[in-house]
Amino acid sequence: MSDDEEENGNNNRSDSTNSMNIGVKNKFITLENDLGQDNVERNGDTVPKEMADECGELCEYPFFTRGKIARIEGNFREALTWFGKAQSVNPSNAVYTREIGCLHFLLGNHIKASEKSYYWRAMALYHIKQDSESALKAQECLLAAPSAARHVEILTFLARLCEQRNDIKLAIDAQKKALELEPENLEILTNLGLLYTRWQNDDQAFDAFGRALSCDPTHPQGILAAGSIIQKSGEHDVALTKYRIAAEKCEYNGPLWNNIGMCFFGKSKCVAAISCLKKANYLCPLEWKICYNLGIVHNAMQQYASAYHFLSSAVNLNTRSMMPYMALAVVLTNLDDILNANKAYDRALQLDKNDSAQIRLNYAIFKARQKEFKESAVSLQAFYKAITNKQQLSQAMLFVADNLKRYLSQLNKFDEAAHERTVP
Repeated sequence: MSDDEEENGNNNRSDSTNSMNIGVKNKFITLENDLGQDNVERNGDTVPKEMADECGELCEYPFFTRGKIARIEGNFREALTWFGKAQSVNPSNAVYTREIGCLHFLLGNHIKASEKSYYWRAMALYHIKQDSESALKAQECLLAAPSAARHVEILTFLARLCEQRNDIKLAIDAQKKALELEPENLEILTNLGLLYTRWQNDDQAFDAFGRALSCDPTHPQGILAAGSIIQKSGEHDVALTKYRIAAEKCEYNGPLWNNIGMCFFGKSKCVAAISCLKKANYLCPLEWKICYNLGIVHNAMQQYASAYHFLSSAVNLNTRSMMPYMALAVVLTNLDDILNANKAYDRALQLDKNDSAQIRLNYAIFKARQKEFKESAVSLQAFYKAITNKQQLSQAMLFVADNLKRYLSQLNKFDEAAHERTVP
């Protein structure tokens, strides 16, 4: 198979192939047929240059063509530049990576050529199943690359693999090494901050987001991440000020409107919250967290049918999280559907792997309302046990738990007294 045929085959499989590329290719093929291959190669720069001027920086094929002509003429460094531009337009096309690797080899850059092969082999291993086992194999492949710690591309992919395997510490170390190579890389700074957030180190996360915003004060991802930490601390007005800056630059961002909506909810402005969350849901219809938040806000407004609708969507979109099931159980209780509420609680408890205190308190209250006091007491004991594991809770939840504990203890004393009176 020739280079043209292989390139065309890969582009046919690529999702980024568009009508512009097809039109340019057809135009160039017509010129090849009219002038002959030798004439195109001798006068090769003219036609691709016209195509590049006509299509701008959005079309990869002129760059590929100029790179191929430069390679045929022996101008390997120039060819490397053109193939690099083509790859920046369509990073998923493996032909460009292969050409770049060949050119590095021809230029004597053997380490760079070999590391590209390690990177793409790891990418292929990961995409076989995209599960934990595939991620581990890809990680081992990347670590086998010579001087892997000196290449940002390898380090960032390694961090992504470690994050998928829940090895957050190693992912942070990989992002730190990548940051040493490119200290002002906004994507690395933002990803590092997000990893610190997952590691529950908000101070380090906020520092990373602050460094990203010092490089670009209007960086949307940095603003969104920093705003979420500010929002988490209860400073909703400050967070809204940050989000307003991000909205001016990227209005069509679902997570941004989700956070704005929850800021309004935190300020008890439920109508504004629903409006923002519905815009977020329109932009990201398959994001379960947005549906979950819509269900929570509707439940707070006592619109239980709407809350059930959105929480059912959240459960269908993410069947492995206990939070939508727990919220759905609360809404079903409000709708007096006790049987299905009990099933939802049971499913939430099955999915809970972290011994969440909140779900155990909700379940204890639910069982107490159904006059099942023994099960309520057992769940309340599990709640207090979860608190000893240093789970952070609001004062309101502790107040409710203490009231329930007093109520159950009074019932227990009453039962003991009644039992004593009945003994002959």
